[in-house]
Amino acid sequence: MVERRALGPSTKAIVDAAIAREIPWTRLNDQSLIQLGHGKNRKFIQATQSFTTRSIAVEISCNKALTKDFLERACIPVPYGKVVRNEADARRAWHSIGGIAAIKPLDGNQGKGVSLYINSEDEAARAYHIAAEYSSRVIVEEMYEGDDYRLIVVGGKLVAASKRMAPSVIGDGVSTVAALVAKENLDPRRGDGHEKPMTKIPLDEIALICLQKQALTEQSIPEKNRVVSLRDNTNLSTGGKAIDVTDEVHPSIARMCERAAQTIGLDICGIDLLAGDISKPLTKHNGIVELNTAPGIRMHHYPSEGKSRDVGAAIVEMLYPG
Repeated sequence: MVERRALGPSTKAIVDAAIAREIPWTRLNDQSLIQLGHGKNRKFIQATQSFTTRSIAVEISCNKALTKDFLERACIPVPYGKVVRNEADARRAWHSIGGIAAIKPLDGNQGKGVSLYINSEDEAARAYHIAAEYSSRVIVEEMYEGDDYRLIVVGGKLVAASKRMAPSVIGDGVSTVAALVAKENLDPRRGDGHEKPMTKIPLDEIALICLQKQALTEQSIPEKNRVVSLRDNTNLSTGGKAIDVTDEVHPSIARMCERAAQTIGLDICGIDLLAGDISKPLTKHNGIVELNTAPGIRMHHYPSEGKSRDVGAAIVEMLYPG
């Protein structure tokens, strides 16, 4: 009960930053709604949505197709794609892309229902049904090349960037994949949902599809030192890891991300980017794949590798300059 009522990592990071600034705070419910300050200085946060977050910006960011339209009109690179409502259209959309695709719920979040590296019509059909469990509308889009990055813009400025890595386990030549996952989930840094710095790895249908691509099942015993991927996507919400790369971001990429957040009017924005090397300008095969409202910031405060970035302090500074 105590753990369930504890503040999540993102909310706690903001509260800790407020305490460091001697700003009083009050928890207003048993979730993540927090009041900072009193009287004329009173402001609210809910996780990483703030007193200044615009509701229309949230609505835009929650619709992946609409977000892409906004960014494309601003000459920001986004993948080509189509919105579909049935399996037959998903199959046709995959053919129209003419290559490897990503399929995901139009208005999903936290990597739920997302399938990547779809390379056949039958895979597209299966991925459509997974995505359709989360949304009546599904987006089928071209798959950009490169590593997966999450960048955070607060108040119009880039404040953190992480390279995200898909959840995986390493074979020992004795244990099954299921046993290896269970052992990895015993890591005290992993918990359910967002309660801990890292999330437990789910062994669900998407994980089983990923295993199938590697000619494995959950009962397979991978040879010693073999890396077994449990996801194509790299979301921390589905067990991924993060490496801090803030100091490596090329200036042109930083400016593009700041402009993307400003294009839809988000004060706190998580930008998902695929790039070959974040220290160099993007190529035609790279670009932004999503903008996220209320982005989780635990990966930046508690990276698996690299320097911790105090995004919570940046949010408090945006709300209380100086």
